Amino acid sequence: MAVITLLTDFGAKDYYVGLFKGDLYTACPSSKIVDISHTIPPYDIVTGAFFLKSTYSHFPKGTIHIVRVYEQGLGKQKLLAAKYQNYYFIAPDNGILSLIVDEKP
Repeated sequence: MAVITLLTDFGAKDYYVGLFKGDLYTACPSSKIVDISHTIPPYDIVTGAFFLKSTYSHFPKGTIHIVRVYEQGLGKQKLLAAKYQNYYFIAPDNGILSLIVDEKP
């Protein structure tokens, strides 16, 4: 069973988090999805990076951390996938991952 974490600036006033989780469960029904936060201030990659750096290593090795902070919209911005210290990260190509690693992943 895959552990997947979510960190977004989606907020909690609409259906976007639920829609995203539904898509993830459809793609991987046996996964375990953990919310880190969905209340990162909009477009604030520094706060997003702080939350991610503070939490990622508290999950089992092999956890997939999905970050959607300051994303320019699906299909409009490149996504990066990286493996760092036996954790996996998927995030927009906006500099957020460079703020959490101490060496090249």
